[in-house]
Amino acid sequence: DYDLIRAIAFEELDSKFPPSRPNSLQTAILPAGESGTFILPAHTLWVELRIVEPPPNVRTQTGGSQAQDVSYNGWYSFGATGEASERIPFHYDFLSIKIPAGVSGFSYTVYQGGTAQATVGYLLEG
Repeated sequence: DYDLIRAIAFEELDSKFPPSRPNSLQTAILPAGESGTFILPAHTLWVELRIVEPPPNVRTQTGGSQAQDVSYNGWYSFGATGEASERIPFHYDFLSIKIPAGVSGFSYTVYQGGTAQATVGYLLEG
């Protein structure tokens, strides 16, 4: 099995040499705001958006007993430069966004009167 052989090889190398690849998970919690634009650290894995204060006129649809409620909170965007790409709506009060390799810019906006907090998960070489 390739994955097992790979894991054993990395274990052996790590025991003999300090790892030079990113391997230490770090998080950065950014202050809550109506919007945010920031440069992502190298080796970013994910960004979490959490609604702190919902927009006062937010439209919500119940998810019933089996699902989360859907709220029309705002949008987020990310891209390979500091500029944003398409706006992607976010409809949950907590959202985890997987960031593809090579992405360095991220932005979000909550509809007027609401705020969200962003947490960035990234790897450090260690």
